[in-house]
This record gives sequence, C-alpha cells and structure tokens, in this order.
Amino acid sequence: MKKSLLVLSLLVATVASASPSAPPAPPPTTGGGGGSAPSRRDALEVTFFNDGTVMLFKKQWAAAQQQLEAALAINEKMAEAHNNLAYVLRKQGADRYAASLQHYNRAIELKPKMAEAYMYRGALYALSGKADLAQADYDTLVKMKSKLAPHLKKVIDTGTEEEPEQFYGVSKKQ
Repeated sequence: MKKSLLVLSLLVATVASASPSAPPAPPPTTGGGGGSAPSRRDALEVTFFNDGTVMLFKKQWAAAQQQLEAALAINEKMAEAHNNLAYVLRKQGADRYAASLQHYNRAIELKPKMAEAYMYRGALYALSGKADLAQADYDTLVKMKSKLAPHLKKVIDTGTEEEPEQFYGVSKKQ
C-alpha cells in the first residue's frame, strides 16, 4: 500500500511540476468514439513508459523502475510496461525475481502472444534453476515462430545472458 501511495505521489508531483497551470487531466473515456485522440492521461502513461524504457537501455534500473511503475499506476493493463518493469526488477538482483515473475506473468496474461515476455520469463526461470519452466517458454516461442527462441535457448544452455546486454526481450518505446 505504501508503495502504491509513493508511486501515486510521484505521479502527482511530476504532473504538477511539469505544467503547474494546466487543468487536471480528464478521466478516461468509456465506449464509443473509436478513433478519438488520446487523452492527456494516455499521453502521460506513454511518456512514463518511454522515459522508463530509455533509462532501461541506459541500465539505470532504479530510475527505470520508478518511471515504469508510474506508467502502470495510470494504466495497469499496459502489457509492455509490465514486461519492461519485470526486466528491470530482474536486473536488480535475485531478491527481486518474485516481483519480476509477477510482472512477466501479468504481461503474458494481458498479451498472450507477447514473445518478449516469454523470452525473458524463460531467462528468469533458467537463471533460477527452473529448467523445465524455461523449456516450456522456449517451446512456446518456437510454436510462435519467434526470432527470440534461439536467444532463450542460449540462456538455457549456458546459464548466462549475452554480454554486453542485447535487450532482446524488451518492449520498445511507444
């Protein structure tokens, strides 16, 4: 609960400092419209996601985590943000593997055909000594005919990821 309040406080402070005279963002629209322009709220979640992704590529794990959590505080159903947050958490150490796994699972729940989430969840399993689960994610990638399958296979076979970092399973900016 404290973490959610911290993220929400960070979000409010960031929005307030970015445009102090701007009116509050309108609530998200429901139904109809179809082709309407994105709301300011949508733009803000994408901004947090993109900023977090840039920080991820710079290996600024803690800063990336904050930005991706802010994106998810706005839109919990953003599968790409769950995937990238899972990656960032995993890169911060084994003590964060459980939280990382929750976000990979949520990304897959939201987008079952998201190859990137299977790739790095499989890497997480391989690095955690859960070869059978890593193999299952590899098999899924093969069935999907994903270009990421050989990269996961390499992690499974060697027990290590490529150095320098290749970011094969990270969702790109939106």
